[in-house]
Amino acid sequence: MIASGADGAQVKDGKDAVHRVPHDSMTHKWDGDDAPRQGPSEAETKSDPNAQPTGASSDALKPEKVKQKKNGNWQIDSAINGAGGQKVGFAETEESPDAVTMRTVMIEDENARGKGYALNAYRDTINYALESGKAFHSDKEVSAPARKVYDRLKKMGYQVEQSKNVSEDDYGRLHSKDKGPVFTITGKPMRKAIGARRTLLILKSMIAGYTRRDGVFVQPHSDKRARRAPAADSRQMVLFEAPKKKPLPPNKFKGLDPVKSTGDLFEDEKYDWEHGHGHVRPRADGARARCGAERSCSVCQHERKLDDAEKARA
Repeated sequence: MIASGADGAQVKDGKDAVHRVPHDSMTHKWDGDDAPRQGPSEAETKSDPNAQPTGASSDALKPEKVKQKKNGNWQIDSAINGAGGQKVGFAETEESPDAVTMRTVMIEDENARGKGYALNAYRDTINYALESGKAFHSDKEVSAPARKVYDRLKKMGYQVEQSKNVSEDDYGRLHSKDKGPVFTITGKPMRKAIGARRTLLILKSMIAGYTRRDGVFVQPHSDKRARRAPAADSRQMVLFEAPKKKPLPPNKFKGLDPVKSTGDLFEDEKYDWEHGHGHVRPRADGARARCGAERSCSVCQHERKLDDAEKARA
């Protein structure tokens, strides 16, 4: 039998026997010695690489025929269903112990074309291959419409790798020179990181369930007794502590009059850092500056007079 599909590939299967197996009855009991084998378990599939595969199965892709080729690989013919469950096309894949190859994807119903049914068939087959620990291969010849599907898959985040040893004909089809796959898919799309705005909204919704007590945001436990417990209780989870304001350092020059000079400091001009104010000793020219002490100064024996406001505070 020779099959030709959207990828422009022709697959010659010879006289291989075809086993018609319903997609949802792999464990159906057959009478006679010519009955096909039942669906294998996961352990049997891992131990026997030539075990009959189940193929990709979803609401849009239903396996109909499974047969084994002369080379030992399995050919799976699946029906592509539309929105109402009606068959709109078919897909043909070949599965080996290490890869799943897409041979043909054809949408026969003209009214169903351009609605993403072929893309969904590709995605279901790719996900089935990757979840089975296998790579996904395209055919050795890829048509122009199929190239658009692989470009779409690449934009969706799939890890699509194109062979470097390919040629393109006048019809836009790609041909592999080494008889290998034109495209290889080895990974699913990665999950995108959430943006800063969404992160802020999530954080605000989390904080909304917390209460602030004594500068600490806590979330009460579901137990009613824990809701009445203080913030320091171990049954309450601390989200984060509110920042505490540090006291400002004392103003060492409060009340100190500026000293007029030429810019040169005399040796006897000192600042009383120990007493916490900017005290200026008498200079060589006899000039003095007012002491900056709040009440009194033990250095110059000066007692500053308090004004009415300071007397009221005292």
